[in-house]
Amino acid sequence: MPYLFRLIDESDNDCPPNTPGEIIVQGPIVTKVYHTNPEANAEAFKDGLFCTDDKGLQVAPAELEAVLLSHPHILDEAVIGIYAEKE
Repeated sequence: MPYLFRLIDESDNDCPPNTPGEIIVQGPIVTKVYHTNPEANAEAFKDGLFCTDDKGLQVAPAELEAVLLSHPHILDEAVIGIYAEKE
């Protein structure tokens, strides 16, 4: 199974290019369910994809670029940081 990533907005719709959103992911080493915790499952999964709730703090763009370029189906990429207010 390949990895599947989506970038969604607050209404769970796919974001257009260059729009901030939430990354949700599915793949062979991504958890599929929280054992015996339906409340956590309802909160953490959308359309079978895991919501990491990762705020992306302290991640250098070069690190993400290296990971993206390691995928055989990605020919080129660009990672652009967007500043947000601290929560």
